[in-house]
Amino acid sequence: MPNFAYNIRTASGQTQAGVLEAASATAASVALRADGHVLLKLEEREGAAPTTSAPKISRLPFVRPGSATFEVALRQLSVMLRSGLTLLEGLRTTAEQSPRLMKATLLDMAEQVQEGRTVSQSLERHPWMGRMVKQLVEVGEQTGTLDEVLARAADSLEKRRLLLAQVTAAMLYPTIVLIAAIAVTTFMLTYAVPRMTTYLQALGRPLPPMAQGLVDLSTFLMTWWPVLLGGTVLFIICFAVAYAAPVGRLFIDTVMLRIPLIGYILRTSATAAFSRSFAFLLASGVTIIEGLRTCQELHRNRRLTVLIAEARDSVISGGAVAPALSAPKTFTPMLGSMVAIGERS
Repeated sequence: MPNFAYNIRTASGQTQAGVLEAASATAASVALRADGHVLLKLEEREGAAPTTSAPKISRLPFVRPGSATFEVALRQLSVMLRSGLTLLEGLRTTAEQSPRLMKATLLDMAEQVQEGRTVSQSLERHPWMGRMVKQLVEVGEQTGTLDEVLARAADSLEKRRLLLAQVTAAMLYPTIVLIAAIAVTTFMLTYAVPRMTTYLQALGRPLPPMAQGLVDLSTFLMTWWPVLLGGTVLFIICFAVAYAAPVGRLFIDTVMLRIPLIGYILRTSATAAFSRSFAFLLASGVTIIEGLRTCQELHRNRRLTVLIAEARDSVISGGAVAPALSAPKTFTPMLGSMVAIGERS
């Protein structure tokens, strides 16, 4: 029979490693969990293909559960593990109390764990959970603090969700004002001004320069509106094509950060998200390089991801993190200063 190298966490919280002879990976995992141990790692030895190979693509629906639902599930699982339940029992119990999509995800994870895979490996079937959650779970499995890590991950996801809601609310007001201004201007130039022009011309007097300019603008808009509409559609198409290209998206994201009001909101929210996520990962035991790589994937702005990648490359080559984060019109200036102070101290 093949031999399997394993890592387990006992009921007392200690981590143990060893080799077990069993007929299959399933039999080995059942034997190791018989005494209430939590299986952290299981691999077949003697050059055979490891039982922890990459899982197959999930058959779950493409629609993902909501962030709030995911946070509640992580908190429930953390409480159950802290209460003494095994990992498999905690996953199945949490699944029974979750909505349909989250239930299917947790049951799939429980099936993977029962087959001998770790929780972090079962997360590979559900990439929507994010790299940060996967890294934290890996740290929790290695340190035997999976319950604490799950609670921290739920807190981090909740703060990110609330920050996104605040940014959306801050962007909503100027967007509504801009749309209303465009709508009112279009109505005035296409409906009100042409009717007022007929009345004003009937007076037989020359119009004031400002009024004449408004009439000329209305006439131009009424005459050339097909060309203007076509140009707008063409601009939107070109913008979408440019945004899909890496170079074009980098240029557009850089410009977005420099817009007076919108850029300030984006820079401030990005700084808060990076600081909170990076500090949380470091406090959880993730290395600086892996933490920067995870934070890089959390940002959608390509200009910011390039800076974080430069900071990671600087750390790999023995440099500092702060210089790359201090570029103008990206993160707020305080971020680079505080990171530099932290590195020196």
